[in-house]
Amino acid sequence: MRLYLDNCCYHRPFDDLTQERIEREADAVHLILSLSKKGTFIIVSSVFVDMEMNRTPSATKRRKVLEIYRYDEYYQLNTEIERAAKLFQSYGLKPFDSLHLAVAETTHVDCLLTTDDDFIEQSRRFEHHTKVINPYDFIKRENDDDIEH
Repeated sequence: MRLYLDNCCYHRPFDDLTQERIEREADAVHLILSLSKKGTFIIVSSVFVDMEMNRTPSATKRRKVLEIYRYDEYYQLNTEIERAAKLFQSYGLKPFDSLHLAVAETTHVDCLLTTDDDFIEQSRRFEHHTKVINPYDFIKRENDDDIEH
């Protein structure tokens, strides 16, 4: 299965883990990254994840995020991605969200993982093939389908 984690997924393990939801999402991100190292998932990333990471105000947090950042495939901007991003932005997605979804869509990713509820909600308002889902909900769904740990 091909997965794309947006920037907020990589940041989640370094957010305030005293909140139950954030802790669950952080654990899910760690599990997904761990399983991807074992070959269970293919992690797709892009220059746009890097761009957002580089905008992290805290150098300490940015360093921690970069320590867990991993991918199996990496994509740069191309005409197809740019065209898809413009279309998705016309449907109301924020610029970076539209770029992330455009990469996922054009590279045939199965699920784009994000902790951004607005992104998930906005993506449901128009047709595309990539499922946009919270990492905790993804793991929960996969466990229901008997994912191997």
